Amino acid sequence: MGSSPRLSLCIPTAAGRTPFLKMALTSAIQEALAHPAGVVEVLVSDNGCPEPTKAMLREFQVRYPWLRCTGFPADQGFDPNYLNCFQQATGDFVWVMGDDDMFMPGCVAKVLEAVNAGADAILVAAYECDAQMQPLRPRGWFKEPIPSKVWQLNERQDLIEYFHSLQYEAGAFGFISAAIIRRERFLENLTEIRRGISLGWIHVFGMMIFLSSPASLHWISQPLFLNRLDNDSFAVRDPYGRMLHDLNGWIWIANACFPKRDELRDAFMGVLRRNHQDALIRNLRVASGTDSDRWIDASSRLLEVGFDPVLVNAVNLCYEIIMFNVPPPSHLHPDGLCLADLPMVARGARRTVVLAETGLDDFLAATALLARLRLGSREAAIRVVCTQDQAPLLTGFELTILDWDAFRRDVAYREAELDRIRKFAPDLLVNLDRQRRVAGDILAAAAGAAGALGFDHGTKKNGGDVPPHQQDIPYRKLMPKDAPYQRLGEALGLPPADESLWPDPASQAQARAVLGRALKPGRTLAVLGDAPAALAGAGALALDHALRDGWTAIGLGGPGTQAVLGQALAPFGAKAVNQGGSLPLAAMAAVLQSCGAFLGGSPTFQALARAAGCQPFDSGPSQPCGEMP
Repeated sequence: MGSSPRLSLCIPTAAGRTPFLKMALTSAIQEALAHPAGVVEVLVSDNGCPEPTKAMLREFQVRYPWLRCTGFPADQGFDPNYLNCFQQATGDFVWVMGDDDMFMPGCVAKVLEAVNAGADAILVAAYECDAQMQPLRPRGWFKEPIPSKVWQLNERQDLIEYFHSLQYEAGAFGFISAAIIRRERFLENLTEIRRGISLGWIHVFGMMIFLSSPASLHWISQPLFLNRLDNDSFAVRDPYGRMLHDLNGWIWIANACFPKRDELRDAFMGVLRRNHQDALIRNLRVASGTDSDRWIDASSRLLEVGFDPVLVNAVNLCYEIIMFNVPPPSHLHPDGLCLADLPMVARGARRTVVLAETGLDDFLAATALLARLRLGSREAAIRVVCTQDQAPLLTGFELTILDWDAFRRDVAYREAELDRIRKFAPDLLVNLDRQRRVAGDILAAAAGAAGALGFDHGTKKNGGDVPPHQQDIPYRKLMPKDAPYQRLGEALGLPPADESLWPDPASQAQARAVLGRALKPGRTLAVLGDAPAALAGAGALALDHALRDGWTAIGLGGPGTQAVLGQALAPFGAKAVNQGGSLPLAAMAAVLQSCGAFLGGSPTFQALARAAGCQPFDSGPSQPCGEMP
């Protein structure tokens, strides 16, 4: 290949990475071959790899003599290997790819468009994959999805605004695979950049120096590489050390590049805080365990990057009380102390998640609790994780429609949903499932809410309680399995609420059309047809009494109830309309909200009627009809 390529595709690698490297290198070579000779070069920087890796590289070079391999005879660490890519590359721009990631087909063409448009640096989106490189989801690096654009970072305020727009460290060049950089300009600062060797964050340090001069940063929102997840051996081997690595690196770079404690430094620190969110505080406290020196070290760094000192101290206090039974300070009241105080969390929650892996009976019984949550947290975002058939009953809430069976059996689907709840980062979580199935517990653990409420398993063994189950850990309080949902509201300190069911506007409109067309104004009786026996005998007499007393009737029920209701309502002619089997659940709920009473029905449909504010028919004094909302 030619000596002056436009772009160098560089892969730094080390021992134990041969299978990953082979995939990454193959993808790089395919991209190079898609362009004329001399436009793209491919370079591998070998950081003391063993003979099997070197043998594989020699095989590649036999087939592709233009493939360049460089590096070190022994492992020098990540930072020298990363810098070696820039020093040995000859391209105008350098794209360093992690050896466990892969270039996507067509990615170089998109990058060259930005190069030719005058970019100094380019940031690209990724397609996240599982450990087997099966695609999961596209991933950008900003708070909100941003289409491809050019950031002109000419002044200090431009960089502040750019940092404020980021959600992930990758946007601040914390992820080598996401960045393409003008090589000569990067190397101009090589002597200064070398001060960061052994930090493990040489790529971020180098780019912060790079951006100290005006730069044109091009963002490409189209995913251009595959990012392998679940491959952080450092985090598995040493969770505490992995978290400290991020904190230490960010602090060192801030001290070197943004030493003045001002808005720019805080904007840079804010990227790390948003990337890890408050879960970093809890995770570090847990990883510190009984080692007080570890926690002192970790908490000082948390404060240095700008985490709320009240929250840092509160997490520590709660952990010591709960895990070590350490008495609280004598000047504090023990009943009002920690994050286990669910009413405190509920009052202050900014984001709440409700898990609704329940049957319809339980879901309907819990609708009053949902109303209380909304009334008690008017400023909070409340997200209900529910099924598709429950969704129309939940207007006014954020919804996550979840297939619970797919969640249990499909790893990719489950990981995507877990990622979604982590990103929502709820302060409060309520699990409505009395059975406490594993799927809900997995979601609760991923959410990491300061306050989490659910039902106890109620499991017994040899006449005594089983020791606390691992799945209980995410919860701050567990209610008895048979406790009514009203008790959950009391445990959360929520105010009473009359409203209990909120069909969607389309269902309300459908109900208005049915009632307006079929029934004359006045008292309306819902006749529930899903329990035929309830409309015989005394039920038939009550229906006759109601219609003779001036009520009008509307028959409601799911598929298969048309005939049952037809037989019960036929004798009453225009005073009764049969809608059995013709309305979906949400529309039936909306109709029930306008009915003064109901008659018949299975326990489930009676629960639906009660949740809608409709009471059982009393054949005594006449009852007024409700009005459509």
